Amino acid sequence: MTDDKICWIDKADYKESHASALLNTNQYGKEALLDKIKKHFLADYSLDANVLQKLLQTEISVNGGTTIQKRENSTWFSWGKVKEISSTVTELWNKPDKKLRLEIPRVLTLIDPVFSIYQLQDKDKVMLPQENFLAGSSIRLKFDYELKDGDLLPLYIYSDFVNFRVDIEYKEGKSKVKNVALI
Repeated sequence: MTDDKICWIDKADYKESHASALLNTNQYGKEALLDKIKKHFLADYSLDANVLQKLLQTEISVNGGTTIQKRENSTWFSWGKVKEISSTVTELWNKPDKKLRLEIPRVLTLIDPVFSIYQLQDKDKVMLPQENFLAGSSIRLKFDYELKDGDLLPLYIYSDFVNFRVDIEYKEGKSKVKNVALI
């Protein structure tokens, strides 16, 4: 609960089944309902699908495929001795591994998104985030997937307001967002 809004948190499996059901709803009924919701909600925040699409194109950070060695050391005094501490909260995110990690602008929390690699309907291939949490101005996602050279992975972002497909390309050790499309 906040000063200007009462919110609730749904369980992850409810959000996934809701996003999947919405995709399978009669097209005309779904469009009429969503258009009404979109106009009122997103207008309150001066957001629309095009603004979010541009934001995703420029502000997603892909940190997969290379080992991140970022460490923040701090010094603590213990029994008169200086003791170096190398473990920090951020180290949990920056542990050296090659899993696909994404940082997405936190403003997307306004649309209550569900994230997946591949479509939710593709039960054989779909990958849901292994970790999904808010950190500062971003949403951090970690998938149990190691990028391979030449990969072009589709990240799907589902919501009641707008759906996106973000193509993530991994080539020669570098990851980048190649395309963001409305779906």
